[in-house]
Amino acid sequence: MSAAIPRAVLGELKRLNDLSAKVNGKTPLDDPKRAAGDEFCAMAVEVIDKYGVSAGRLSLALGASEATVRMKLSRRGYGVQYPSQRNYKGIVSPGRKGHRQDSCQRGHAFSGANVEMLGARRACRECRKASRQARREVRT
Repeated sequence: MSAAIPRAVLGELKRLNDLSAKVNGKTPLDDPKRAAGDEFCAMAVEVIDKYGVSAGRLSLALGASEATVRMKLSRRGYGVQYPSQRNYKGIVSPGRKGHRQDSCQRGHAFSGANVEMLGARRACRECRKASRQARREVRT
């Protein structure tokens, strides 16, 4: 059962939601609107956890669409993202398939000379070298 959200908390959430309405990928990291969006998301997650309110009920209380609230939360690493959606700069969602990895599947670091770009994709130079060597050995 969900508890009622206090008016002061709801008022602050509405204010932060309105401030962060126009934030997009081109908004500078130090922009106050982006900071308001980050604060909104942290506060919204706290409200969802503390008061047992769903994102849908929170969106009704804020007068925003449920998709808007869910998008704001997921872009900042809370919840599941839609396939067409990307994180804001500097945000990493570790649970998301295809997130930017620090190492390859075999544990080699993606840094410095070990990174090889294949189109838009990064590849591990050590793994590619081992793969080429294995193919040569099969041929001979």
